[in-house]
Amino acid sequence: MFKRLAKLFGGLIAAIILIVVATVAALGFVYLEKARERTTAGTLRYTSQYLLMSDGTRIAIDITLPKVLKPGDKIPALIKGTPYWRASCLTFLGGALAELGLLRGLPTEPDVILLNDRGYAVITADTRGTGASFGYVNIMFDDREINDFGEVIDWAAKQSWSNGRVGAYGFSYRGILAVDMASLDRPALKAIAPSFDFPDLYLTAYPGGVFSKRFIKDWSALTMALNDGRLPFGHLFIAGPKRVDADKDGTLLAQAIADHDRNWNVYDCISKVPNRSDKICTSGKSLTEISQISRRSAIEKSGIPM
Repeated sequence: MFKRLAKLFGGLIAAIILIVVATVAALGFVYLEKARERTTAGTLRYTSQYLLMSDGTRIAIDITLPKVLKPGDKIPALIKGTPYWRASCLTFLGGALAELGLLRGLPTEPDVILLNDRGYAVITADTRGTGASFGYVNIMFDDREINDFGEVIDWAAKQSWSNGRVGAYGFSYRGILAVDMASLDRPALKAIAPSFDFPDLYLTAYPGGVFSKRFIKDWSALTMALNDGRLPFGHLFIAGPKRVDADKDGTLLAQAIADHDRNWNVYDCISKVPNRSDKICTSGKSLTEISQISRRSAIEKSGIPM
């Protein structure tokens, strides 16, 4: 009797495993198929490519279009820049979990679908030296990083689906980038929505003049891991930053990540600048000089609504 029960139980377990595997496989295929979803106009909703900057650096961007985009439609574009991967490359298991709503899938964040549903194209970009973008940075928010987004704005305004009007948005680092874009004198940029930002980075790193050791150390460790193409957790579900469409075998992504080896060490550099005027490592810039407050006059002169 016990042998019969054991055999029955074993068969039941095997059947459950088979059903789970089949379900995961089916959901994984559904997730992959979603990446090839098309708009009403017949164009792909989700595309990913490199934009070549004026200094030769390739910046990775994702373009997500509204599903109901029809032939001849002209719509505005919203830009979000991020150093935290514009999107992740999910493993097959990760894709299945995304379909179950247990993991973030395509597109990268819920705001993209929300904005698509309201008639906007959304362009998400990896800042240089991060994600799948090439290049390196020796300080955040320097002129070169901000100028990249001036070139992204110009590119977006000229696309066949664009009405020539561009906005920028984001929060935290992404909010700072959005506000800094107002200093670039780009006529196509019409509005900015920073959920929140940090106008004075010295007070972020040294509130009241006291070094915020834990915050800077944790953020430094996270950015170093991301720039190296890995997450401190979730390897079964997330393979790394998303490749652009043309990078079928990951060669370009590997080259981009190799570029990131030259990035600055956030903790080492910021921990050595206790004064507002101190220069950060080899950047030649202080925390004050890379803050929004240093761009204040140009931002206000733009008159762009925020």
